[in-house]
Amino acid sequence: MNTLYVVATPIGNIKDITIRAIEVLKKADAIITENQNTTRKLFNLLKIDITNKRLITFADFNNVKDLKKTLNLIENSDNAILISEAGTPLISDPGYKIISKIRDSNLDINIVSIPGASSILAHLSISGLPTDCFMFIGFLPKKELKKEQIIKGFHNINKIHKTTFIILESKYRLLKTLNRISKIYPSSLISVGNDLTKMYEHVFYGKILEVLEKLNKLKIKGEFIIHLKI
Repeated sequence: MNTLYVVATPIGNIKDITIRAIEVLKKADAIITENQNTTRKLFNLLKIDITNKRLITFADFNNVKDLKKTLNLIENSDNAILISEAGTPLISDPGYKIISKIRDSNLDINIVSIPGASSILAHLSISGLPTDCFMFIGFLPKKELKKEQIIKGFHNINKIHKTTFIILESKYRLLKTLNRISKIYPSSLISVGNDLTKMYEHVFYGKILEVLEKLNKLKIKGEFIIHLKI
């Protein structure tokens, strides 16, 4: 039976790669990746020869034809791997379409998870916010009206069960999103993580208005994880 390994890779520090992940990366004969350049750099750092491995990109913009091509590659490989740009694949990542299609089509492919780094859980563990119940929202919509509707909806969820909400945001929209949240929940508590596991890792914790004041004084770069307690 053909096997597709869903492999978690480091989110910043190469030393976070697992022994099992390295073993799978070495024996893989096909690689489905979100970003080929990042993948080549990873294999180079791990000193794994990629020359004889078939490499294919699968990203958000891929269509049905690309999905069929990807599935064909997996079916004609003994050990295919699916990796994202960083961290655990399929979390806010288009790769889920591949897994979903395999499951729905009852293809004779064994899907195996190779767990490892996840920026969401890494930040949650050091956020200082409740970890017993949390909800991953991912990236909020770009349209302000939809974004506001979702943020306001947190209130109803929180009434049923106290929840820590997890949001991903880019450097371009971070301050705008936090300002939006602060107007709806001015007394909320947040933890904002950036560059986790890297040399310049930052975690900003406190009342949302206090954190906003700190962030407004900094040069914003990279992607951010927001953990929110309303």
